[in-house]
Amino acid sequence: LTFPAHGSKHGSHYADYSKASQQFEKNVSAVQKLIAAAGLTYGFKAPRAEKTTRTSSRTRGVKSGFEAQPENVHISDESDNNTVNQLVEQKNREIEKLLDANEELKLRVKELKAELREEMRNNIELQRSLGKPEEKETDQPVQSSTGPGDEHLDFQEQRDALEKAKLVIMEKDEELKKKADEIAQLRARLGDVEQTVVVPSGDTDERVAALESKIAELVDEKAQVVEAIQAEQLAVVNEKDQHISQLVAELETANNDLRDARNRIQELGEKEEEINNLHNVIADLRANLATAKKEKEESEWHLGEHKEWLSNSKEKVAYLENQLSLLSSDPDRLAPPPPSSPKMRTGLENADESAKAQIRSLETKLQLANQSFRNSEAERQKCEQISRDTLKRIVQLENENGRLQGINEELTTKLRESASVQVLEEKDARLRDLADERSRLQWRIGELSQWWSDAKWKIGELEAGVAHQRHLLDTANTKIQSLNEQAPQTSTTYMLPSYSVSQAYPGQWHLANNCFAPPTISAPTPFYTSSLTPYETKRVKLEIDIGPSQDVFVMGSFLNWQCALKCDPIGEGRKGVTVDLPRGRQVPHSSS
Repeated sequence: LTFPAHGSKHGSHYADYSKASQQFEKNVSAVQKLIAAAGLTYGFKAPRAEKTTRTSSRTRGVKSGFEAQPENVHISDESDNNTVNQLVEQKNREIEKLLDANEELKLRVKELKAELREEMRNNIELQRSLGKPEEKETDQPVQSSTGPGDEHLDFQEQRDALEKAKLVIMEKDEELKKKADEIAQLRARLGDVEQTVVVPSGDTDERVAALESKIAELVDEKAQVVEAIQAEQLAVVNEKDQHISQLVAELETANNDLRDARNRIQELGEKEEEINNLHNVIADLRANLATAKKEKEESEWHLGEHKEWLSNSKEKVAYLENQLSLLSSDPDRLAPPPPSSPKMRTGLENADESAKAQIRSLETKLQLANQSFRNSEAERQKCEQISRDTLKRIVQLENENGRLQGINEELTTKLRESASVQVLEEKDARLRDLADERSRLQWRIGELSQWWSDAKWKIGELEAGVAHQRHLLDTANTKIQSLNEQAPQTSTTYMLPSYSVSQAYPGQWHLANNCFAPPTISAPTPFYTSSLTPYETKRVKLEIDIGPSQDVFVMGSFLNWQCALKCDPIGEGRKGVTVDLPRGRQVPHSSS
């Protein structure tokens, strides 16, 4: 299985250019030192051995390998501000990327052309310097062979040095051929990139100016639209104000009608209050009449009792009078008993006293009964008079109530026929609708004003951002130039890939690539083209000693997703899995 790393597909080609340039400069400096040691400078000027390769003039951030590609911009009809901002940001990003790629390509081509011209000039000068000693050697007389021995030895050393220089020059020619092939490939890639790039390098300023003019046109269109909307809203508001003034006049008329109706209703309320008072008086009189009737019934009942008691008393009085007459007619009965019987004498005295006491009590009761009867008769007559007066008052109040009810019904009918209440309700509803519509229009005007201010602020922010980016670009170019002048020669040692496995904490391991040391000079920005070769991978077999009851997973993550590979048993007490890993990736293991 292969874990692709986003952003690392095209990053393995551009470090070779800087390494090749450094190696080429070292070879040139070595040849120049050999020629200088041989004394064959012949007055040509020394090449610049300490020159360092130029890098891109634009500073780029650290590539994390997870840079997402720009998405397609979906223009929405609902928010023009967001659409314009997104379009401007997308175009700015595309222009920056294209400018970066184009400038890097131009700088690289210029550097390679300058290096090629310099190397060709040095090669021509070296060939000329090597041709001059050969001419001198052929033009020398025969007696030179019989010269001193030390001159012959010096000439032999120079000849050996020239042979070595020829070998170096031949190697240099091969390197120049390779360099020319690389330049041709680079030119071909540059042509592909120029075909792929939508905006050419020469038209960048024109496109930027076109975008700025387009932004200005959009701003003008926005201003015109806002002015038109404001004018339309002002006309609508004026029309609404006129309509509201008319409605206010109508409302005043309706208020006058309502005031009259309220006065009538108030009069009706007063009449109704009087009617209610009369009803209360009638209810009180009826309650008093019921009470009087009840008292009359009780008085009649008491009167009946007294009459019965009086009749009984009269009967007893008659009986006693009859007995008294009998006793008075028979004096023997009234004679005292003989003295020989004291007991009988005491009994007769007691009976006489009891009879007298009973007679006195009956007389008293008779008087009380007569008085109560007279009182009851007077009270009955009084209650009958009150009842007659109450009935008369009830009849009068009922007549007045009927008259007031007729007046109330007549006024209610007139109020319904006038329809002032309905007109007032319609006016109130219309005023509420107009107030709501006016508030909505004012809210919309506020939204448009806020949108316009936000758009102006965004345009100013974009202009300030562009100016700031240009300032940063100039500062970065100056800093890069100074760093290039001060940067030492870097090593061209290449380390073979190697992987290491380390345990982070119990139950989890990390697989890391330790083959490449961090470069001292940042590599150029990768070209976004499909003609580059895929990234380098290495097949690695991961194994671990673990019991059969536990499962081992190899975890991998990318932005917002994760994946896991389950290790298969490969032997007793061992599990593992084989994966293809790119450079610089880390794979944690987890066991469960």
